[in-house]
Amino acid sequence: MDVTFDPGTQRLIATCDNTCGETHTFMKINTSGAIVPDVTYTNPTVMPAGNLEGFALAPTSTCVSGLREAVWSDDGIYGFGSGSSSYGHSLYSGTFPC
Repeated sequence: MDVTFDPGTQRLIATCDNTCGETHTFMKINTSGAIVPDVTYTNPTVMPAGNLEGFALAPTSTCVSGLREAVWSDDGIYGFGSGSSSYGHSLYSGTFPC
């Protein structure tokens, strides 16, 4: 549902929404030239099972104490609160290793 490139890790990041467990899979090019999964991350357990619509990592130049910011959003249907669409979109923030 979303693919971005992270220059810091030289990986494509394939993000999948609640349809496949809200995962962020870092993809690399193997020795045969194929794009293959490298490592997969899931959202923090305190987050609701929502419908993610984007994911971004801050540049490695912003690293502090070995971490950089990660942000992601939902589609406004889920998120913290009662679960009704009246809660609007949510933007989440966390940290990611440099």
